[in-house]
Amino acid sequence: MELIYNVALEVEINSGESSLLHKYISLHPEHRKHIASGQFAEYYNDREDAEGLQFTLTKEVLDICVAVLEDQEFGDPVEDEDKKRLIDKFYSWSKIIYNEEDHLEELKME
Repeated sequence: MELIYNVALEVEINSGESSLLHKYISLHPEHRKHIASGQFAEYYNDREDAEGLQFTLTKEVLDICVAVLEDQEFGDPVEDEDKKRLIDKFYSWSKIIYNEEDHLEELKME
């Protein structure tokens, strides 16, 4: 029997973090397509600007979030500090996802 799994986390970020993430995804040359019709379209199309954002964090979504935040620098010290905190959140969530996948891989080997 083959074990098939997909590890994901339901996460929430506040409205400021949500707006910051939206800005960085929208301005990223490679990943901006995810706002209109990709990974984030369903999350950003039906939300109010004052709302936080709840979404399912998979490895694919995690890769997009970290890439857009790390690849771009706009020179605003306050925004850079907010961005660093958001990146730290994504890295802490990535540890959870990767640790869970490691545990599942161990089970698969048994």
